[in-house]
Amino acid sequence: MNRNKTRFFTVLELLLVCGICVFPPFFYDKVFLLPPKPAGVCQTLYFACGVLTAAFYEECLYRLYLPCRLYMVCGFFIKNLHKAAVGIEAVCVIVFAAAHFYLGFFSVLFAGFFGAFLRYSYVKLKRKIPRGAAVCITGSIHAVWNGLVYLYLWSAAGMI
Repeated sequence: MNRNKTRFFTVLELLLVCGICVFPPFFYDKVFLLPPKPAGVCQTLYFACGVLTAAFYEECLYRLYLPCRLYMVCGFFIKNLHKAAVGIEAVCVIVFAAAHFYLGFFSVLFAGFFGAFLRYSYVKLKRKIPRGAAVCITGSIHAVWNGLVYLYLWSAAGMI
């Protein structure tokens, strides 16, 4: 395939994924409502699967896909990507944090720091183990954290 067509389709893919997956949370204007604490084993497993799936979705989107595509697209226009690396990584962390805006300002701040920690962990891990294993580790950390947050919120609301 022609090099310009490849570039065009790569940029088009990035724009479509951003339009469908990345940008919609920025416009979510509803107040966060704490879901009820699951009652029973089946509901608890169902809820845990949802937390795990959401965490892995975010890891794949914000730790794998977005940085990879941004490096690729920036590589089309910038000759020295080492100079752009900090900016690309910062954009990924900021976008991850902004996706948590519906939870409030302090959640956005925390998501920024936690997102930077997860990205740093992923980058270090993928140098030593396969990428799939690295994202499984960061996704598991993310899911455990989200589960602990729900336990804390249920406890604070007197549901436990």
